[in-house]
Amino acid sequence: MKKVRLENYNYSTNGYYFITLSTNISNQYLNDYKKHSEILKQFINNNLNQIPYNYNGVKLDEFKIMHDHIHCIIIIDSENKMNKVSISTIVGEFKSCVFKDWYTYIKKNDLSIMAKFWQKGFYERVIRNEKELFNVRHYIRFNHLKHEF
Repeated sequence: MKKVRLENYNYSTNGYYFITLSTNISNQYLNDYKKHSEILKQFINNNLNQIPYNYNGVKLDEFKIMHDHIHCIIIIDSENKMNKVSISTIVGEFKSCVFKDWYTYIKKNDLSIMAKFWQKGFYERVIRNEKELFNVRHYIRFNHLKHEF
Protein backbone atom coordinates (compact mmCIF):
# COMPACT_ATOMS: atom_id res chain seq x y z
CA MET A 1 0.00 0.00 0.00
CA LYS A 2 1.46 3.34 -1.04
CA LYS A 3 2.39 5.70 1.79
CA VAL A 4 0.85 9.15 1.54
CA ARG A 5 1.55 10.45 5.01
CA LEU A 6 1.75 14.16 5.65
CA GLU A 7 5.33 15.20 6.20
CA ASN A 8 6.08 16.33 9.79
CA TYR A 9 2.50 15.62 10.90
CA ASN A 10 1.88 14.15 14.35
CA TYR A 11 -0.69 11.38 13.86
CA SER A 12 -1.69 11.50 17.52
CA THR A 13 -3.02 15.04 17.06
CA ASN A 14 -6.71 15.56 17.84
CA GLY A 15 -8.74 15.19 14.67
CA TYR A 16 -10.65 12.94 12.31
CA TYR A 17 -8.79 10.25 10.38
CA PHE A 18 -10.12 8.30 7.39
CA ILE A 19 -8.63 4.80 7.51
CA THR A 20 -8.65 2.03 4.90
CA LEU A 21 -7.41 -1.44 5.77
CA SER A 22 -7.03 -4.04 3.03
CA THR A 23 -6.81 -7.80 3.16
CA ASN A 24 -4.81 -10.36 1.22
CA ILE A 25 -7.98 -12.29 0.46
CA SER A 26 -7.54 -12.82 -3.24
CA ASN A 27 -9.88 -14.67 -5.56
CA GLN A 28 -7.73 -17.76 -5.03
CA TYR A 29 -8.79 -17.93 -1.35
CA LEU A 30 -12.14 -16.15 -1.52
CA ASN A 31 -14.31 -19.29 -1.56
CA ASP A 32 -12.57 -20.67 1.54
CA TYR A 33 -13.18 -17.39 3.33
CA LYS A 34 -16.78 -17.06 2.13
CA LYS A 35 -17.79 -20.07 4.21
CA HIS A 36 -16.54 -18.30 7.33
CA SER A 37 -16.81 -14.65 6.30
CA GLU A 38 -19.62 -13.83 8.74
CA ILE A 39 -17.45 -15.00 11.64
CA LEU A 40 -14.51 -12.92 10.40
CA LYS A 41 -16.80 -9.88 9.94
CA GLN A 42 -18.05 -10.40 13.50
CA PHE A 43 -14.47 -10.39 14.82
CA ILE A 44 -13.74 -7.22 12.84
CA ASN A 45 -16.95 -5.53 13.98
CA ASN A 46 -16.40 -6.44 17.64
CA ASN A 47 -12.83 -5.17 17.62
CA LEU A 48 -13.74 -1.96 15.79
CA ASN A 49 -16.43 -1.23 18.35
CA GLN A 50 -13.94 -1.94 21.13
CA ILE A 51 -11.57 0.84 20.01
CA PRO A 52 -13.24 3.64 22.06
CA TYR A 53 -13.04 1.44 25.19
CA ASN A 54 -9.36 0.65 24.63
CA TYR A 55 -8.17 4.26 24.33
CA ASN A 56 -9.17 7.37 26.27
CA GLY A 57 -10.22 10.19 23.98
CA VAL A 58 -10.64 7.98 20.90
CA LYS A 59 -13.98 7.48 19.15
CA LEU A 60 -15.17 5.46 16.20
CA ASP A 61 -17.31 7.34 13.70
CA GLU A 62 -18.56 5.78 10.43
CA PHE A 63 -17.30 2.40 9.26
CA LYS A 64 -18.05 -0.22 6.62
CA ILE A 65 -16.70 -3.77 6.43
CA MET A 66 -16.43 -5.26 2.94
CA HIS A 67 -15.10 -8.61 1.78
CA ASP A 68 -11.59 -7.37 1.05
CA HIS A 69 -11.23 -4.04 2.88
CA ILE A 70 -12.58 -1.80 5.63
CA HIS A 71 -13.22 1.93 5.70
CA CYS A 72 -13.59 3.80 8.97
CA ILE A 73 -13.24 7.20 10.57
CA ILE A 74 -11.37 7.31 13.86
CA ILE A 75 -11.56 10.45 15.98
CA ILE A 76 -8.81 11.40 18.40
CA ASP A 77 -10.14 13.95 20.90
CA SER A 78 -7.96 13.72 23.97
CA GLU A 79 -7.25 16.38 26.57
CA ASN A 80 -4.36 14.34 27.92
CA LYS A 81 -1.30 15.56 26.02
CA MET A 82 1.05 13.19 27.86
CA ASN A 83 -0.73 9.94 27.06
CA LYS A 84 -1.83 10.41 23.45
CA VAL A 85 -2.08 7.43 21.16
CA SER A 86 -1.24 7.51 17.46
CA ILE A 87 -3.36 6.26 14.59
CA SER A 88 -0.62 3.70 13.81
CA THR A 89 -0.87 2.25 17.33
CA ILE A 90 -4.67 2.08 17.20
CA VAL A 91 -4.72 0.40 13.78
CA GLY A 92 -1.85 -1.96 14.59
CA GLU A 93 -3.44 -3.17 17.80
CA PHE A 94 -6.84 -3.51 16.10
CA LYS A 95 -5.36 -5.66 13.32
CA SER A 96 -3.53 -7.76 15.89
CA CYS A 97 -6.67 -8.38 17.98
CA VAL A 98 -8.70 -9.41 14.92
CA PHE A 99 -5.89 -11.73 13.82
CA LYS A 100 -5.77 -13.37 17.26
CA ASP A 101 -9.54 -13.95 17.26
CA TRP A 102 -9.42 -15.34 13.71
CA TYR A 103 -6.39 -17.55 14.41
CA THR A 104 -8.08 -18.99 17.52
CA TYR A 105 -11.22 -19.71 15.48
CA ILE A 106 -9.21 -21.45 12.73
CA LYS A 107 -7.33 -23.65 15.21
CA LYS A 108 -10.44 -24.44 17.27
CA ASN A 109 -12.32 -25.55 14.15
CA ASP A 110 -9.32 -27.27 12.52
CA LEU A 111 -9.66 -25.22 9.32
CA SER A 112 -7.12 -25.10 6.52
CA ILE A 113 -7.43 -21.38 5.84
CA MET A 114 -4.61 -18.85 5.78
CA ALA A 115 -4.59 -17.13 9.16
CA LYS A 116 -2.73 -14.02 8.01
CA PHE A 117 -5.16 -12.01 5.94
CA TRP A 118 -4.23 -8.34 6.52
CA GLN A 119 -2.11 -6.49 3.99
CA LYS A 120 0.88 -4.78 5.52
CA GLY A 121 0.24 -1.17 6.47
CA PHE A 122 -2.89 0.88 5.93
CA TYR A 123 -4.07 4.04 4.24
CA GLU A 124 -4.87 7.09 6.34
CA ARG A 125 -6.08 10.54 5.47
CA VAL A 126 -6.38 13.46 7.85
CA ILE A 127 -9.87 14.94 7.45
CA ARG A 128 -9.32 18.69 7.48
CA ASN A 129 -12.79 20.26 7.44
CA GLU A 130 -16.56 19.65 7.68
CA LYS A 131 -17.05 19.35 3.93
CA GLU A 132 -14.39 16.68 3.67
CA LEU A 133 -15.89 14.87 6.69
CA PHE A 134 -19.31 14.92 5.00
CA ASN A 135 -17.82 13.55 1.76
CA VAL A 136 -15.88 10.78 3.50
CA ARG A 137 -18.95 9.72 5.49
CA HIS A 138 -20.98 9.66 2.29
CA TYR A 139 -18.30 7.59 0.57
CA ILE A 140 -18.21 5.07 3.43
CA ARG A 141 -22.00 4.76 3.54
CA PHE A 142 -22.65 4.39 -0.18
CA ASN A 143 -19.51 3.34 -2.08
CA HIS A 144 -20.03 -0.35 -1.34
CA LEU A 145 -23.31 -0.30 -3.28
CA LYS A 146 -21.54 -0.08 -6.63
CA HIS A 147 -19.50 -3.19 -5.73
CA GLU A 148 -22.56 -5.27 -4.87
CA PHE A 149 -24.09 -5.29 -8.35
